[in-house]
Amino acid sequence: MSSIESLQQLGGEQVDRPFGKKFSVGARRRHPRYDHAMTERWANSTIFFVRDAGAAAAFYADMLGFTVNWRHDEAGRTWAAGISRDDCGLLLHSQQPDRVGKGVIYLAFGAAEYDVLRADLQAKGVVLKDGWCGKRLMIVEDPDGNQLWIADPHDGE
Repeated sequence: MSSIESLQQLGGEQVDRPFGKKFSVGARRRHPRYDHAMTERWANSTIFFVRDAGAAAAFYADMLGFTVNWRHDEAGRTWAAGISRDDCGLLLHSQQPDRVGKGVIYLAFGAAEYDVLRADLQAKGVVLKDGWCGKRLMIVEDPDGNQLWIADPHDGE
């Protein structure tokens, strides 16, 4: 059986590339530039390095309204956790202590959502700092020092 026949049995195919060369793709590994019918979305996450991924996940869930999507627990400790809120995904990772607390993510959304979030954070006692990065920011810092820079949509009104 040829490699092309094997590939086709697995759901793959040969695809023409620019300049007449062919390459093989599996059923789930199509490049969007060559296959416009791609149905799977790319996943992305900003990585925040933390001392204790379990404690960090609890902070993000309890104080900032994130959902804990998964955790990697081993030997009685959470080493990593995937969290999200709306379209913002974060990976909390505790296996590189030299990188703890150096993360920053920039977030922006509409005024109504911003106002509700700000009021919710204040009601929970989350410390909010002021900042600037082209526009006024509300900065939230997690217990390890990682920061969420949230653009103030009212800036410039």
